[in-house]
Amino acid sequence: MLFQPFDRVALKQRFDQAIPFRHIVIDDFLDPDFAKALANAYPTFDDAIAQGFAFNFVNERKKVQISDAARFPAPIAELHRALASPAFLADLEYITGTPKLLADPALLGGGMHVTGPHGRLDVHLDFNYSEENDWFRRLNILIYLNSEWDEHWGGEVELWDREVKVCHHALAPILCTFGSRLTDLM
Repeated sequence: MLFQPFDRVALKQRFDQAIPFRHIVIDDFLDPDFAKALANAYPTFDDAIAQGFAFNFVNERKKVQISDAARFPAPIAELHRALASPAFLADLEYITGTPKLLADPALLGGGMHVTGPHGRLDVHLDFNYSEENDWFRRLNILIYLNSEWDEHWGGEVELWDREVKVCHHALAPILCTFGSRLTDLM
């Protein structure tokens, strides 16, 4: 089993009542042994540079994205298939109330992301429309695999209000944490 059992009804209620926008955070979402296998299979920053696209912009620095699923290590590929499965998508449809969800086979803006020391990703909204596919991105799923995290490093995932004046949540990007958010509701 890759995922820990979860209560869809309770998650739907949490999702619908979340502030500042609909989202959920599920700690220990993954089976602990599988989560450790994922973390151990993840490439180092230097290995990721050789495989993916390196961002070095004002708002994104020392971050690499690998969206070619053929390059994923076996455990990451297994997670990718599970998250794109009809059964998991049906659970997400129920929890979020968003019908007809599709997994993006090209992982536009998705896939494995690795941020190096002193890297950064500023507060932002992800794109929500792919002209290439004529698709709207309705959900983002974030799974963090950091087995160690020092709060002094910063780097928390922050959920801000629409005006970017109030940070309602700051979540440490730690192993086994799962979050999703509807980008079309921001």
